[in-house]
Amino acid sequence: MEHAGVILIGPQGRVLAINPEARLILSEADGLAIEQDRLATSAGLCPMEGLTSVIRPSGKEPYVLWVTPLLNGSPVPSYRAVTIYQSTDRKPLDLAVLKATFKFTRAELSLAEQILLGRRPQEAAEALGVTIHSVRTYLKRLYNKAGVRTQAKLVRKLLQVVQSLPDSPK
Repeated sequence: MEHAGVILIGPQGRVLAINPEARLILSEADGLAIEQDRLATSAGLCPMEGLTSVIRPSGKEPYVLWVTPLLNGSPVPSYRAVTIYQSTDRKPLDLAVLKATFKFTRAELSLAEQILLGRRPQEAAEALGVTIHSVRTYLKRLYNKAGVRTQAKLVRKLLQVVQSLPDSPK
């Protein structure tokens, strides 16, 4: 099961609101903090958009941040929603179900696993021992097979398939 905290970021990157789950995550002081009214990660300031992994000094599973620009009719976002995912008792990924559902090749399946682990394309390329160009090619194929156009929507769709499975009996 995933726990999610949400932080609302306003103009100039200032933190405006924090939900109780995010407050709990921040209280752990394990890779995320509020510094000078801004969300900071163990690697520096929070990115402005996209999916990113945050290394935790404790060595626990990294946080996954999903930063969503909030446009509200404006071409330039001044507000952002940061969703913080923290794994707890994560079920192992059932790659066979993803393969059967989307007809992924072995290379596509390996990349899907890397993406679900919160890795960026460059990090996935390094982990898989392939070029960034290969990863981009595989990503395009994953998008087509999953019927999505963005990496964030791909992650959501893959997680929906993986998390919809019943827990195996113990």
